[in-house]
Amino acid sequence: MKHEYLGPLEIALVQRVRQAFLDEAIVNDVERGFISAPSTNQLRDPELQQCVARIIAAEFGGVKIDKIFGIPISGIPLATATAALIPGVKEIPTRKGVNTPGSWENVFTAEVESFTTEVTSSIKYSYVEPKDRILVVDDICAYGNTAVEVIRSLLNDAQAEVVGLAVWWDKIFQGGLKRVEEEFRMEAFSVVRVKEIRNNGEIILLE
Repeated sequence: MKHEYLGPLEIALVQRVRQAFLDEAIVNDVERGFISAPSTNQLRDPELQQCVARIIAAEFGGVKIDKIFGIPISGIPLATATAALIPGVKEIPTRKGVNTPGSWENVFTAEVESFTTEVTSSIKYSYVEPKDRILVVDDICAYGNTAVEVIRSLLNDAQAEVVGLAVWWDKIFQGGLKRVEEEFRMEAFSVVRVKEIRNNGEIILLE
């Protein structure tokens, strides 16, 4: 993870986002590594989301990006906020489920299994052209199952180029970002990195 494009303001925002995460995050299941952090994907905090978007936009400041793919459902607001900060970038329409708008052409599908619910579902998307340079954005990365399947679909089905994965927070001990980096040889970036969950439920972040 480069961080070469993060200036003093972005570094300060990282610390703010990290502290906000620690202040509210609750461990629901130590053994399975379930963490609840409402501001990131439930009762979202727009101000924090803007901070995270600015950090992501800065982190990928040296990369040419044509479009941003927000993994539904919770990755979409962060993708919108990030796209708004990068001139000329469009946001790809995505949705989870079977139905898609009639106006969509060349609809692609990624079949994914949720870590939280263990349910397999379809992620539909459109308006992707061959060779589009795409940044994938989501709220959380655990084992990386969803991100991997989305990236595979973008590469193999849509014939796009994926320039990286960016998430609000990840769990290092479950290996999702490392899996993406090793499998696709691209940058996988997280603003808040959970290093471990102790037996007493204490959350330890990577310094």
